[in-house]
Amino acid sequence: MNRFGPCRIGPSGFLDLKLSIRYPAEMHENTLLPLASIFFLGIGSQWLAWRFHLPAIVTLIAAGLVAGPITGLIQPNQLLGDFLQPMVSLSVAVILFEGGLSLSLSDLKETETFKSVRRLVVFGALVTWSAVTFLAVKVLGFQLELALLIGAILVVTGPTVILPLLRQVGLGGRVRNILKWEGMINDPIGAVLAIVVFESIRSGHLSPEIRYIAAMSFVKTVLLALVGGAIGAGLLIICLKRYWIPDHLQAPLALGLALLLYGICQVLQSESGLAAVTVMGLFLAHARGISLRHIRAFKEDLSVLLISTLFIVLSARIDYKSLTEFRWEWLVFTLLLIVVVRPLAVVISTARSGLSWQEKVYLSAIGPRGIVAASIASVFALKLEGSEYPGAENLMIITFWVISGSVIFSGLVATPLARMLNLVQPGKGKLLMVGAHKRARYLAQALVEDGVQVLMVDSNFTNVKEAKDEGLEAIHGDIISSEIDIHIDLDDVGALLAVTPNDEVNSLAVIKFRNELGAANVFRILSRRGDHPEAGRPFGGLTRAELNRSWEEGYRPRLVTVDEDDPPQRPLVILGENGDWDVVDRERKLSAGDRVVALAKECCIE
Repeated sequence: MNRFGPCRIGPSGFLDLKLSIRYPAEMHENTLLPLASIFFLGIGSQWLAWRFHLPAIVTLIAAGLVAGPITGLIQPNQLLGDFLQPMVSLSVAVILFEGGLSLSLSDLKETETFKSVRRLVVFGALVTWSAVTFLAVKVLGFQLELALLIGAILVVTGPTVILPLLRQVGLGGRVRNILKWEGMINDPIGAVLAIVVFESIRSGHLSPEIRYIAAMSFVKTVLLALVGGAIGAGLLIICLKRYWIPDHLQAPLALGLALLLYGICQVLQSESGLAAVTVMGLFLAHARGISLRHIRAFKEDLSVLLISTLFIVLSARIDYKSLTEFRWEWLVFTLLLIVVVRPLAVVISTARSGLSWQEKVYLSAIGPRGIVAASIASVFALKLEGSEYPGAENLMIITFWVISGSVIFSGLVATPLARMLNLVQPGKGKLLMVGAHKRARYLAQALVEDGVQVLMVDSNFTNVKEAKDEGLEAIHGDIISSEIDIHIDLDDVGALLAVTPNDEVNSLAVIKFRNELGAANVFRILSRRGDHPEAGRPFGGLTRAELNRSWEEGYRPRLVTVDEDDPPQRPLVILGENGDWDVVDRERKLSAGDRVVALAKECCIE
């Protein structure tokens, strides 16, 4: 049935489109609840995961299976029809754009990180492709051509899974950077590889023409990604630098430009759009003289929503019959891919590298497949329907088994394994301290001596130099400037403490980082009692004048243990186990036995 009205050339010469969509009223009624349920289940699953300390991916897949094949509440294919694939593609583009914004070339400065990423993307992909192809032939009984195709599809590790997983685990060091970069880079590579294999299957053999097409496809993808990403980022940078875009429209326009870039690149070269938006995000992240605060905050919130809804839709798409027709070879194939293929690829790729055995073990365990693999598999499954290749009808369900199995396994082991291998960033991350004057350095030294990581930022070069001379991590720059954002990885930061003598700088620092770190994790020193309702009141609510007076009386930051009969009157930071810490605000109640860095005299030292 044609749902759209006729198209004709009007009297003015312009195309007269009559888009009178003729949907029955009951169709609108029947689609409204399932659509709303997708969003609710997605965010609700995220909340359940947070509330009960579960991997979010696990709760999302479970909710999708219950809402889809088990109860039939959500049927994405009927609900969205032809719009399903474009919606998934555009959503993935937004997620990868946000991922590109989070990438930092400084992550690759460490030689072993760069070498490991390069080897995993090249050698790791080849090993994975070969091993999965072998298993598909031996375990699933696929013909070689179809086995090569599923091997190419499953080369990609899903950034849509890895990025939120890394945030949840709080992974520190180069392992986080390796996983993040590997996922972002090998996505377009795997997509192009799958297309080349599919074309060779359709033509019947891998002829010289197919090999030439493969090479040209890869070159075009890389060139389009670099040129398109640079143009998209350049246009946005020019507009931002010349203040042509108001603050409240920066994020929507950036999103619109990224989606337009994705669409153009996809038309020019299939599967180049994802690489292009990633490159655009990367260029923007390293641009100087512009602030991306509004764009980053908006994209992070949107990515959470999109990832949640995508996994609900992906899980709900599975056919109930396919779900109940369990085959042991599917389970064996999935398990072998997780416990043999991924470790084999990591071992070969990182051989004779400087990575520790703990880092190699963790990289071997974390290799989830995500939305991109699912979308590629669904496209090829439709095109192979009715083909002469045995097992082609099961391509989508096998891919889903691998995605579900690898995602659930990674989600369940990521946090405990990271802790077991001592790869988790200690405590709640770094304390970003704005101000590196003498008194701030005293506090930083006391915290560092007890295992708390501190990063100091100051616009005074002398203060920064003296902090570095004392062994503290410090950056010279204006905390308000967008230039400083390049040097601060907020994934490593747990809280901000502004202690400069300038109240205006302290206020602006709190405002700048409140969205990224959360209102409960930004503090600034009080200039007077009852001041600054927009930020936490550090040091038990002590004002600058009271702190100065204590300093002049001989009080210094020292580690003390809280005595129930004589609690410290000038608490600064409470220390927990394994490098954990918290800034003591006015509302915090101390308990006997708590270890606290407080302003105290010599007699009170622990």
